[in-house]
Amino acid sequence: MGRAIGVDLGGTKIAAGVVDARGKILRHETVPYRVGDADAVVERFRELVSSLDVRDPVGVGIGAAGLIDFANGRYLYGPNTGLPTFDLADRLSKVLGLPVRLDNDANCAAWAEHRFGSGRGTRHFLAVTLGTGIGGGIVIDGKPYRGAHGVAGEIGHMLVDPEGPVCGCGRRGCWEVLASGLALTRTVREELILEQASALWERTGGDPTKVDGPMVTECARAGDPFARRSVDRLATWVGWGLASLVNILEPERIAIGGGLARDWDLLAERAITAMTERAEAPEHRTLPDVVAAELGPEAGIVGAALLVLDGEGGLYGDTP
Repeated sequence: MGRAIGVDLGGTKIAAGVVDARGKILRHETVPYRVGDADAVVERFRELVSSLDVRDPVGVGIGAAGLIDFANGRYLYGPNTGLPTFDLADRLSKVLGLPVRLDNDANCAAWAEHRFGSGRGTRHFLAVTLGTGIGGGIVIDGKPYRGAHGVAGEIGHMLVDPEGPVCGCGRRGCWEVLASGLALTRTVREELILEQASALWERTGGDPTKVDGPMVTECARAGDPFARRSVDRLATWVGWGLASLVNILEPERIAIGGGLARDWDLLAERAITAMTERAEAPEHRTLPDVVAAELGPEAGIVGAALLVLDGEGGLYGDTP
């Protein structure tokens, strides 16, 4: 049975694992990452692969945050990684002496969920990653969809409010600036001074800068009205964005992953209601199931390894 190395390159860490053809991670390593230099990241990859010490791997697959030229294995742009545009797959392949394939991290996570997680049995599937930002991976007719040049699926930068806050991409009103974990933290910090009866005021000692997402959801679970309203507002924005995706893509199932997935039970009812309210003619269409992703943070590693494991059979690697 073939084995491959899957690497998940994020903005603050690199996670890598040895993955078999059943999607099982056999060994796993994670290292911090805050280097924006191409040579440094290639060297860090080499060190990680060496530390995993796998015999005769099929190759290395990399899922990276940002825009990826999939066909050429070229890293184009990523506001959270600090990396320049460069031929990441080719550079690393020469260093390792192994085939290397590169894709967007959300695409990798979506494909892993489709193969082994919450997307099993579907042909039209959407994975939405709700974390610091919002990412997305799309499966259409049983195949990953990357668009004409490999950079489709940037659903977090779908415009939802032209007058909204400025996003990390520099534009106003992106979905992720209103419906992500960062959005939840930002709005609660802005409003906490007016909510001094809230449990959040007590927990932070009146210092809004100490607020983080898990703190807000914990207080919401405990029944704090301000925290609950904040979570419901976030869930509404999530649902409105999902409605636009349903209108355009009509998936059978949507999986919610990322850091907020652990609190999906808090968000689900309001988000699905908001999605239904904004979807076109909901009484005349079958709306998708919206579920929590099953594979958790390891989905990116598994999906990255599948870039080379499935590529052997043409299922993933040869998809345009």
